[in-house]
Amino acid sequence: MMTISKNNMTIKVTPPTTGLFDLMIFARHADSQDPYNWVCSYQIQCLEPRNGEKLPENPFHFWGFHQKVRDFGIKESSHKGELLVAPEGTLLLTLQTSRPLLATYDLINKDLDAALSKKCLAAQAEEEKLSCHVLCPFQGYYRLSVFVKDLEGSTFRNAANFLIRCSRPINQNELFPSGLSMHCGSGISSNGHGLSNPSHSSPIINTKLGKCNITFHMPTDVEVT
Repeated sequence: MMTISKNNMTIKVTPPTTGLFDLMIFARHADSQDPYNWVCSYQIQCLEPRNGEKLPENPFHFWGFHQKVRDFGIKESSHKGELLVAPEGTLLLTLQTSRPLLATYDLINKDLDAALSKKCLAAQAEEEKLSCHVLCPFQGYYRLSVFVKDLEGSTFRNAANFLIRCSRPINQNELFPSGLSMHCGSGISSNGHGLSNPSHSSPIINTKLGKCNITFHMPTDVEVT
């Protein structure tokens, strides 16, 4: 499990069995597309393996934030470190941004298919904040990957990969509806179309009476459906 900061790199190693293992480390310049170069190796002797669930697949290699995350426009996170805990099967991740950004998210678990994964996320994009409500329907480890781009940007870039541990999953009947966009709740999209001063800013509204009134201020030349 490799984590990278601006001037440091840490690798946490959990050998799957007893025995000798070779850990090989490769590196390249951050802006290069050339192949990685082998720089050093370590031999690790494991006398007693640690029994535990395997980590989710991570094609992006690093965990936590990208080392250039501030260049991407992200200033800080509501959670520190690469491991997030969802003890009741729910998690709210918020990212403070230095400029307006759009974000998409991938939630990966060994028992989670693509269709069900989309019902586990509700994302919100505001002027200086990105938020993602996460629901975990299975016990175990998840990978939450965050991809961001500027409003006028053409491609999303992987900015962070968080490891989520869920000990008590949420009921699958409580997942979000399918087909949600990246613009849940009020934020950049509603502001850009003239809707301001929302009565409810969060994407999730709780009501005990079975009804609610949602209000915005809007200009006279805007139609809403």
